[in-house]
Amino acid sequence: MNYFEKAHRAAKWICHNQYVNSAECVPDKNDVLNMVEDMNFGRFVRNYKISERQVVHYSTNWISGMTIYGLALLYDYFKEERYLEAGINGSFYLCALQNTIDPDENAYGAFNERTTVNRWLACRDGLSAAWGLLRLFHSNGKKEFLRRAEIFAEWHMKHAMRDNFPIAYYMFDSQACGVYDFVASCQGGSALFYWDLYELTGKESYRETMLKIVDRYMEYFFNEDGSLDVIYDPQTSKRGNKESNLPWSDMHKFNDDFGALAILSAYNLTGDKKYLDFTVKYLDWVMTQQHEDGSFGEFSHTVSSCVAALNLANAHLITGREDFRNAAHKALEHLEQSVVIAPGDSVIDGAVLGMDVCSVSDDMISLRVTMYTMYVYLLMGLIEDDIPNGKSSDIPEAVMNNPMLIGLRYLK
Repeated sequence: MNYFEKAHRAAKWICHNQYVNSAECVPDKNDVLNMVEDMNFGRFVRNYKISERQVVHYSTNWISGMTIYGLALLYDYFKEERYLEAGINGSFYLCALQNTIDPDENAYGAFNERTTVNRWLACRDGLSAAWGLLRLFHSNGKKEFLRRAEIFAEWHMKHAMRDNFPIAYYMFDSQACGVYDFVASCQGGSALFYWDLYELTGKESYRETMLKIVDRYMEYFFNEDGSLDVIYDPQTSKRGNKESNLPWSDMHKFNDDFGALAILSAYNLTGDKKYLDFTVKYLDWVMTQQHEDGSFGEFSHTVSSCVAALNLANAHLITGREDFRNAAHKALEHLEQSVVIAPGDSVIDGAVLGMDVCSVSDDMISLRVTMYTMYVYLLMGLIEDDIPNGKSSDIPEAVMNNPMLIGLRYLK
């Protein structure tokens, strides 16, 4: 099975298990309303416990957005209508979470975290939701998706930024909470969303915000040897890790939530080599943490292998370094040990085992990992098939310009 086939297998699991079995509320022949629909329509299975054959969690705002992102990416390349349809189905849940009629400017444009009655969000989670809608606009041109992405960006720039870097949490009905205790490295990848918006609209405010976030990210979270710490205290300038939840911290050193790609996008935007050099230094450190089986770090998370491979593959295309490509291959060999192979069982076939939200489990299907595999499998498929066989000119422009595949812009 090649990488393209693996990407399809993950996408098919996601599509098959999406919550779309709500009936439309219309009168039947006896003029009686069928009242069985609910607001879970469009959500994806986030965690599934195989031994108990039970859904543990459905997707919330951020993971719905990033799953939609991956489905839109695969649609842009394969033109498989089912992927776009699933993405659009997922958009209904996200649109319901977004505050578009609330007159309170503290909330207007922001996404509630999980349900329509939540009055708070984790700022990166809301950004990921907006990003999913933005990528749907790229794929199908519906202007409502772009409008929603932009009103979120306006909210985020006004309310979620402190000292040129996004805060962790925001409460709509009071002051921001959790702002001054720490900021988290996972916010660094927010810059990639703004780069996507800037390339589409040309609005200078998006460009400025993107570079501010990247520069703060590099300042706050990295050590001299290139290693990444996931927590920064603006009051004391101390870096560290979230010791109360070690798996979470270990994961985010390697699953950097697209921080490395954001820095590489700053290099592409400005031509300033400091950004490329910084990313290379980080990825050199990442490779020192790779184990013989291809995994990374203390807990060998599958999502770490997945996102690290995406970073390394992009860096290979930009620098030409074969050790980056080899490390990416090795990481995916580790990842593939956790892919569920169960032909005929569409409830689990093609999914990937991983964390139960933020805890370690070896019996849990993880949407976080499964949807990210769509990104990296597509990129590795292009590297292994299209590029060496002279088919790179046939890669659709939407794929060539996708922020997650920044390395494609450097094809000779």
